[in-house]
Formats: sequence, structure tokens, C-alpha cells
Amino acid sequence: MAKNFEFVSKDQKADNEQIRPSLTYWKDAWRRLKKNKMSMVGLVFVVLIFLFAYIGPLFTPYTYSQQQSDYINLPPKLKIYQIEDNVNVFMSGQYYLLTTDDTGLLTGRLPLSRRDTINRIYYYWYGDEEIGVDFSYRVLDPDGPIDYAILYKGATIEQPTDTVWNKAYLFGTDDIGRDILTRLMYGAQISLEVAFAATAVMVLIGVTYGSISGFEGGKVDNIMMRIVDIINSIPLVIYVILLMVMLDKSNLGTVILALASVYWVGMARLVRGQIL
Repeated sequence: MAKNFEFVSKDQKADNEQIRPSLTYWKDAWRRLKKNKMSMVGLVFVVLIFLFAYIGPLFTPYTYSQQQSDYINLPPKLKIYQIEDNVNVFMSGQYYLLTTDDTGLLTGRLPLSRRDTINRIYYYWYGDEEIGVDFSYRVLDPDGPIDYAILYKGATIEQPTDTVWNKAYLFGTDDIGRDILTRLMYGAQISLEVAFAATAVMVLIGVTYGSISGFEGGKVDNIMMRIVDIINSIPLVIYVILLMVMLDKSNLGTVILALASVYWVGMARLVRGQIL
């Protein structure tokens, strides 16, 4: 019987065990994250928002509090009236007559010369010439297509020459002349700081609390989970409002503490379940 079998050498033996390098926790987490397409899309958006908030202010000439009294409540798009080559005018909501080039870049504000209140015409100095802005169209026909007409050197321009982007203020300005785009960037910084800091504190409290509860078990677990139930029984927004009333509302750390101190209960339950 033994003659029917033949021994093989060690190098001819097939090793069926599949050997692959072991993965660390973070490598495994990244591998799972890459498989979820929606998570990757969300990650890309977070990175873009981060770049917009922290890199964007490096490319804007304004600060978040800088005011330009000549450029108040400007829209992102300007309806311009051409009066000369590469010289256009735009009337703001404050009856400021602004000059722009053909691309929409603001070049200045024209001083007011006089008002003809009877005929509803405002006159502005442009060098040695006067530019009139006739508002009588709106009085005669409030729902008409013409907001105002530009009067210059005997010519009447009733319709805008073009509608262009406001290159000086891409998102426009607010009611005191601050750049909305710059303020949006700095606002995004605050939102990101609050989000990341509050999440870090929330994870720290939730993981610690849930780990102790799940590991100890018994009466300790029962008492700790009943505390979580009590917190969950009251809307968390009320906790945040009460904390904001009691603490200093002007401090950013107060906002982070208020959010992190109440939103950890979900994390604590999750970690307790994993420990069990």
C-alpha cells in the first residue's frame, strides 16, 4: 500500500494559507471609507470648505470689518449704462452714482451736483460735465420696465447697456459697505472651529462615559444609563439655550462647551454597545 504513495520535497508542497499584510485600525477605517462613495463626496466638500475658509482670505484685499461707505448694499451683478468707451455708470440703492469699466470693476463714486425735485432728476459731476439720472419713469409707471434713465451730453439712455459681475465685490456688500464674500470666509472659519472642537469634546466625553458604563456593568451601568435617559428626555436645544443664558455668550468657547456638553449622549450609548 505504501508503494502507491510517493513523498514530495518541501519546495513542492503548496501552502494554501493566504498571507497578506495586517492592517492597522486607521488603515482599515480608510479602506472602508473609500468604499462609501457618498462619504468620499462629503469629504471632498469638507476639504473645499476648509480651503475656502482658511486659504480664501489670503486672496481678498478686504478684511471682515473693513467698511466702504461709497459702496453700500451693492449686488453681485450690476446693470451698467455706458456713457463713454470703457466708462459706465451704475446707480446704487443709496442714490450713489458709481463708475465702472466694461468688465464690472468699480472705479469710483461721482459727487452729487444738484437735485431737481420737481422733475425727479439727480445730477452728478463727471469731470466738467453733469450726468443726470431721471427717476420720473418710475413715478409715471411704477411697474414699467425702466427704473431710471441716464442723461449725458444731450443723450438719453433708457436701458442698461449690459449686466456684468461686480468684480470688486463678487458677493456684493452689506448695509455698511463690508464685503460679503470676505465675511462669509471668516464666518466659515468660526463654523468649522465650533464643529471640530465641539465634536472632539463630545467624542472624548461620550467615549469615556460609554466605556466606563459598558465595562463596569451592573448597578454602575444601570445608574449611568438612567442619567443618559434623563438627559434624552428633555430636548437638547433647551440645554444649549440655558447654558448660553448662564454663561458668557460672547465667548466662542462657551458655544463649544454648550454644544459638546449635551450632544455626547448618543456617542455614549454607541460606545457602551460596542463595549458590551
